[in-house]
Amino acid sequence: MEKVRTDIQYLAETIGVRPPLSQEEYEAGQYVLSRLREIGLTDLQEQPFYSIRRVGERLGFITLVANFGVLIGTLGSGKSRLLRLLGVTLTLLAHHNFRRALTGRAALGEWFWPQRRSQNIIARLPAQSSEPKARVVLLAHLDTDVARYSAQPQMRPYSPYLFSSLPVLAFAGALFTALNAPVWMRRLIGALMIGQAGLVITDEIGPNSPGANDNASGVALLLTLAEALARHPLKNTEVVLAFTGCETAGCSGAAELAAKYGKEWQSAWWLAIDSIGAGELCWVTEHGWGADFGSRYHSNPDLMCILQRVAAANPALGIMGRPLMTVNAVGPLVGAGCKAAAIMGYERAGNTPVEWRQAEDTADILNTDTQQRAYDFIQAVLCKIDEDTPKK
Repeated sequence: MEKVRTDIQYLAETIGVRPPLSQEEYEAGQYVLSRLREIGLTDLQEQPFYSIRRVGERLGFITLVANFGVLIGTLGSGKSRLLRLLGVTLTLLAHHNFRRALTGRAALGEWFWPQRRSQNIIARLPAQSSEPKARVVLLAHLDTDVARYSAQPQMRPYSPYLFSSLPVLAFAGALFTALNAPVWMRRLIGALMIGQAGLVITDEIGPNSPGANDNASGVALLLTLAEALARHPLKNTEVVLAFTGCETAGCSGAAELAAKYGKEWQSAWWLAIDSIGAGELCWVTEHGWGADFGSRYHSNPDLMCILQRVAAANPALGIMGRPLMTVNAVGPLVGAGCKAAAIMGYERAGNTPVEWRQAEDTADILNTDTQQRAYDFIQAVLCKIDEDTPKK
């Protein structure tokens, strides 16, 4: 695992310097490309796309729409039912967009917001068979997040309410407008939404997290796996490695990947590898920032059945299924109809990865045993899918 540690240290120093959509994120992608070429892979692709810079921008844009709807509704408090209907429509649209944002999907109409360029790196490792019967897509995101106050241990129990209150407030704004409630009540709802969105945006002003665990560890594992599969490809299964950009800005890279290949790879299994450098290991059954209110989402049940069978056959690896308070690539993937799940590390006494979104997420916290178990488990999953593939 020495090469894995070298990759993690380099990537942590590179991708942890700036937030997504930066020169550093681009350099991390170029480093991955150079390593893939060293391994001898030739079927490589760069997939450019445009994205918002931070998730706070997405929530800020939606909050503007919601408040505009509340304002229009107050103008229609008299006889103008048309204005009130327009206000209800806009606030309901904001409610829907808040829920999309909390599950890692772009807001409708987000193209209007200023965006910047990012990229995915895609590598295809063919099967031994000239006509593969199955495909597995493994994802790891290239970017890292800032050190957030909401991720501090003392704040984590309250963080879900910070995020999930936004769609609730938008729905309340729509309801109060529809019922023609007093203007001061509707303006209070608008002010609360602005305050909540302001807290989320302020939460992103902290120092940058080095990202050794989240997610240089996942990128390094896929690079190690690429070496093994280049030497010993699976018999009937093609493996696609996707190194995605802008995950912490709203899972934009995974969404772009699903938009381009979701239908073409409809039968594929999609597995996100994230924060597997320290702590315990699990496949994530339920994801989401929010305290429910329709803002949580689940991994694909068929893929989770495969993961459960592999875990039962390899009890020494100590991997189980459990929910985590995270939003990752699985959100936009399952939203696009892909059969997706995530393998992640987590703190034994919590529901987030070790040093999640913290300045202490450095190479010093990494655990070789955790990384080895993650690697062995993913190898076992690939072998299981390959063995269960129907033969002609």
